[in-house]
Amino acid sequence: MRKSDLTSRLTDLHVLGLGLFIFVLGLVHPWVLIVFLGYTWCLRKQLPLIWLSVLASLIFVRFTLFIQHPVPERIDAKVKVVNIETLSFQDRLTIRHEGGLYHVRRPHGAHALGDALFLRGQTRLYRRQTVPFGFDAHTFHLAKGVRGRMVIDEVTHVTTGFSLWQPRQTWIERFDDLASKDYLQAFIFGERAFDHEQQAVFRATGVLYLFSVSGLHLYVLMGIVRRMLFVLDVPTHLQTIIMLLFFGVCLYLQAFSIAVVRLFLKFVFDGLNRRFEWGYVRLDGLFVVFYVMLLVNIAWLFHLGFLLSFLILLALTLTESSYEHHEGYMKGLRIVIIVQLTALPFFLRVAPLSWVLMPVFIWWLTRPLFLGALIVGVMPAFDQPYHRLTVLFETFIQALEQRHVVFELPALPLVLMITYGVMLAFLLMSERPLVFIRRLALLAGVFVLALVYHLHPHDVKVYVLDVGQGDSIVIQSRTCNVVIDAYVGVVSFLNNHGIHRLDYLVLTHSHMDHIREADDVLGRIRTDRLVLSPYDDYPVSHVHVTRPAAGTLLHCHPFVFHVLGPLQDYGSPNNNSLVLQVNLSGTIFMFTGDMEMEAEHDLVDHYGIRLKSDVLKVGHHGSRTSTTSRFLEHVDPTVAVISLGFENRHRFPHDCVMARLAGHGALIYRTDTMGTVLFSRLKKREKWVLYLPFDA
Repeated sequence: MRKSDLTSRLTDLHVLGLGLFIFVLGLVHPWVLIVFLGYTWCLRKQLPLIWLSVLASLIFVRFTLFIQHPVPERIDAKVKVVNIETLSFQDRLTIRHEGGLYHVRRPHGAHALGDALFLRGQTRLYRRQTVPFGFDAHTFHLAKGVRGRMVIDEVTHVTTGFSLWQPRQTWIERFDDLASKDYLQAFIFGERAFDHEQQAVFRATGVLYLFSVSGLHLYVLMGIVRRMLFVLDVPTHLQTIIMLLFFGVCLYLQAFSIAVVRLFLKFVFDGLNRRFEWGYVRLDGLFVVFYVMLLVNIAWLFHLGFLLSFLILLALTLTESSYEHHEGYMKGLRIVIIVQLTALPFFLRVAPLSWVLMPVFIWWLTRPLFLGALIVGVMPAFDQPYHRLTVLFETFIQALEQRHVVFELPALPLVLMITYGVMLAFLLMSERPLVFIRRLALLAGVFVLALVYHLHPHDVKVYVLDVGQGDSIVIQSRTCNVVIDAYVGVVSFLNNHGIHRLDYLVLTHSHMDHIREADDVLGRIRTDRLVLSPYDDYPVSHVHVTRPAAGTLLHCHPFVFHVLGPLQDYGSPNNNSLVLQVNLSGTIFMFTGDMEMEAEHDLVDHYGIRLKSDVLKVGHHGSRTSTTSRFLEHVDPTVAVISLGFENRHRFPHDCVMARLAGHGALIYRTDTMGTVLFSRLKKREKWVLYLPFDA
């Protein structure tokens, strides 16, 4: 009787599950809790409120304990090495201390899994997102349970201990000399070992997701194993034991990855559902698995792949009737469209040809390439034939990447992402084609209008991006878009903000910390003109290149950029930096590149009081060789902005520069401690916004 009562109370488990999912989002974005309260009120008669309260409380307690886990300022203790990642120049160790995980950089091969070390050093939290819609290192590592990194004062090897993961690591190292090792590590061990170029091509065509988080290849393998057991007429109880052993091996080899844990819990839930005749449907099982995973590892709440895989499976489950009666390619294509529409706010790319070919890619990845990787993993002698197969696959993917048309979409704030999700659910629940078309037209119109309003620049904006030890500056207005220097992160920033055309790309001089991403900008963003210093040699080119002499005017309606320098060839890239001055709606900015003392004094002698500017982009990242007192007296800035890297090896900005700026009464902004610095001006109002690398 008790079991039937429980079943009756959980008849609408999917309604409960959706409510809990909204609550989970509210833990990370508190304002979503308002949506949760509204959802609870509207469905109060259908929701099992007691179960909702109990489960929400469990998740909240789990989340709170995880977030509030103390991070010590220093670690002077014995620790254990639990993971090793091989980077370009060093190994990155993950060490465990008092229940927390931390990263430590050490020379290649200095330590092994299971080693006990005595460490002395300071801990540092990873920086949060400091560029609008940019990379959040803190959340990225927290999703793996890593709370920070250590700056080591002293390390002593204590003992070489045993690690459960050592056999797995040994097996991975066996493949180091194989030509196809990247694919073996991806398929068998869930390690994304592809180089930067491979990842870029796979990401551009939407294939990268299929290698790890999707778990499609493991799902296919599970299906093959189960079919073999059925054909061999293995008894049911023995089939269950064999499948549990199968999952045990997969969990170990893939280091309890999200995809394998999800498949394992689904297998267990489906088995219990049949055994006890609970009568739950697939959607109920999806929610149960999702929340069990969160309770087991609450850190996955910060894992984009975890949330995205859940949303995709939710969309596929809700729209099953739209593809279940189809077979072969057409079924695959319908599934791909649903998946791509669901993932659109996260991937922000529409590549129609890739969508059409995706069922073919899935077949290749989950059959020949995956099964071939298993064969090579057991019999390495087949490495060369398998490698030729992978080369053929990559050649096709690269040819597609060079020819297919891609529409880059801007990043969406969370409000618009949720709006998009609600609209998509409303659309996919259309039962008749005519209703689908009507809803599609209506909702597409509403969403496009909201997106245009979000992207339309109502004012002038100047972003000094936090890019580390370099310069990347973006000027945006309704009619003029300019980039001054391009170290890193510029292309993603422009795409995320819906900027697909530049009037000018200005590279002040040829040092790599100012031009590293210039080729990517020119290759992916339509640029009307490339502006270079007349006395410097650059490793970049463009159809329309301008090398303006001092005194030249660069027109970008309604603004005019005055080229102040360089006045002559100084024989030094720093002093040969382009110096620009522009009046942006009443505020005068000066951009100086890495100009140093000699060129500064020449500008003072040549222009005098005409150098007066409201905002100075401080030269050479705050080095003592720039921003001299004489130069400051004539510029007389109200605001000074310094672009530099956090804890940089040059120890910029130098104290003498900070003292000079303070002595002239300038308000100082610096990207290393304040993140991206944004100036915006609407009519007569100025506003400065900081994207702080910590919780303010």
